[in-house]
This record gives sequence, structure tokens and C-alpha cells, in this order.
Amino acid sequence: MVKNLHSYKEHDRLCQAIGSAKAKVITYGMVASNHFAFASDLLNSDNVSANFDSDPAKWNATLSLAGGGGAIPTLPLDRLEEEYKKADALVVMTGRLDEVGLYLDSKNLRYYFGEIIRDLPSNNILANIIAERDKIADHQEEIARVKTLLSDRKSLEIYETLLKARASESLRERFSAARSVYESDQYFPKDIKAFYPSENEILIDGGAYNGDTAQAFIKWTNGNFKHIYCFEPTAASFNELRENLKAYPYTAYQKGLSDDNKALSFFVYDSSPTSTSTSQSSVPFVFGLEKVGAKRTVTIDVCAIDKTIDDQATFIKMDIEGSELDALKGGAKTIQKYNPKLAICIYHKIEDFWEIPLYIHSLVPEYQFYIRHHTLTTKFYETVLYAVCGKSD
Repeated sequence: MVKNLHSYKEHDRLCQAIGSAKAKVITYGMVASNHFAFASDLLNSDNVSANFDSDPAKWNATLSLAGGGGAIPTLPLDRLEEEYKKADALVVMTGRLDEVGLYLDSKNLRYYFGEIIRDLPSNNILANIIAERDKIADHQEEIARVKTLLSDRKSLEIYETLLKARASESLRERFSAARSVYESDQYFPKDIKAFYPSENEILIDGGAYNGDTAQAFIKWTNGNFKHIYCFEPTAASFNELRENLKAYPYTAYQKGLSDDNKALSFFVYDSSPTSTSTSQSSVPFVFGLEKVGAKRTVTIDVCAIDKTIDDQATFIKMDIEGSELDALKGGAKTIQKYNPKLAICIYHKIEDFWEIPLYIHSLVPEYQFYIRHHTLTTKFYETVLYAVCGKSD
């Protein structure tokens, strides 16, 4: 557990100090393309005096940030404590907070996390945590029902750990919780015995991005599958997935998924000057869509699985920015008819923790449920509900 990580409130005070040019910062682990830096107008060479890294290949290199200013030197760690005394703050700019945090803790150096520096100016994080905590308190009956549906002890422990952590205002507790439940193999968990490939697998991939999950699916099946159906509304990602999957049997739709065939309009916020991302959500989800740049309205086409796919689906994956429940409703007949394996993200909205499993259970009571968590972020991205129909065992 990281020990010397500052609190949310301390991060907020630092953001205000940097914004008013009253803080000088040193960073750890920043690279030229670091998204923490590009997503924030706060950090530039006027307030960052030096960057530190454990990799000798990066020493003496210089960085230029999107916020402007001149070059920033990258220095070896043996100079860190000396420069720390001159600076107002040390900001960790790598996602490897567990590894870096342990090192900084050993030096008794207090530090901030770049991911939080990025988000705080635009998101009322503490208010969102309180809102999630209130919803959890108000839905204890539904939460208790979900617990009875989970098929292994590990899922129950992950479920309880994440609910408790998402209601916590302590960054240290949140990071410790994420670290305790994290594992890899997202969408294709090796430790769930019932979750294995069958012959002639047919994947429906909601939120297909650039085809990364589809490519992992191909590997998981050892190439023994029948077809892949991809849904991705973002033009750049859609074109990339078509290129990545051109050697395989697939059908791609430049659309999102929902409960019906329609056009969906919603607000997005440019997360950086170079952002081209479009999230399929009616509102920015908590800790998800970063309100950093200009607000704009986006309209995309969405469709219902039941009205679009006429095939015997064996696997449905969804990561569609909070629209999972609507998309499940749009695929209810497919799910009831074919009982496909399900890998459904439930992290975008706290109510998805109970609404999604209870809805799937109402469709097919024989489904067995498992929960796994796949990132170390304190915002708890990539919590996935896995469901396998008991009738197929």
C-alpha cells in the first residue's frame, strides 16, 4: 500500500497553486507523449523544473510539454532528494504508481499522482464519490441480491472491495483496493473454468475500438471461430479495426449499441488538443469522460443487437461507456435464445454494479456470475461482469 500519496484535497490545493503560478513542480516518469501531461494545461516548463526516471537511457534527455515553455531535463534518481528540497511538489507521471510509490515511500518523500492532477480541474471528484456512496447506501437490498448470485468467493471479495473503495475519499485506500483485486486476462479470464472457447465461436464486440479485443478473441480461440461482429462509432478507430481484422471473417458496423435503432446525441469534452475520441454515453460518466477541453455535441448511430444480428452468438462483450444496460435490453432476445457467454463492463456507473447483473438474471436465471477487475487506476476502470449459462455446462 502506498504510504506517502497526498489526499484528494491536497491534490486540489496543488492544482490551484500551479494554476496561479505559485508552485514549482518536479515530476517522476514523464515522457514526451505522456497523456497525463497532454490532458492538463497546468503542467509546462514554467512550473516543472525537472523530470526524474530510473531508466539511464532517458537521462539527459529533454521534454517539451503541450502547456508550453522550454525544455525540461530528465535526471537520474540520485539527484531526486536534492531537487525535492527545492520544489513545492513531486508529481508521479507514470501509471506504475505501485512500483514508483514503494520507491518514494522508502525515501520518505511525499508525492502527488499525475492522473489526479489531470482530472481535478475539470471533475468534482469528491462530490462524485459522495454521490456514489449515497447510491450504494440506498441500494443495499439490490446489492445483497447480487451477492447471492455470484458463483465464487473471489467474485464476492472483489465486489465488496470495489464497492467499499469507490465510496472512499482516501486515495491511499482506493489505490490499495485496486491493487488487491487487479488481474490481467481481461475478457478472457483463465481462472473461470466455465469461461472457455467452444467450437465455431461467434463474437459480438460492443465498443470494438481498433479491434484489440477481437484480436485477443482470435488468439483465445486459436483461430477456431466462425465470425466476429464489431460495433464502433468512432471513425478513426473503425477504420483501424477494419485494417486489423481484414484477414479474418468479420462484419463491422460504424455504430454504437443501444436498446433500439436510432440516432443518439450527447455531449463530449475534448480531453486533449489532439483528442479524437467519442464516447458512447448520454452524459459524461463519473471519472470517465474528462471535461478538460471544449464541450461539443456529437450524434452517432446506434442499433439494437436483436434488430441487427441474425446469428447464433456465443460471446457478447460490451465496453460502451455506460450504455451497457440499454444495449443488453436491445439484445435481450439474442441472450435468451442463445445464452452466449457475457463479458460486460460495469464500472462506468455505480448502479451498473447491481442493475446489470439483476437484469441479466431476469432474462436467464441459469446464468452464473463472476466479477474480475483489470486496472490499477484509482478510478476503477475495467471492472467486468462475466456470465456463463449454467445450462451449457
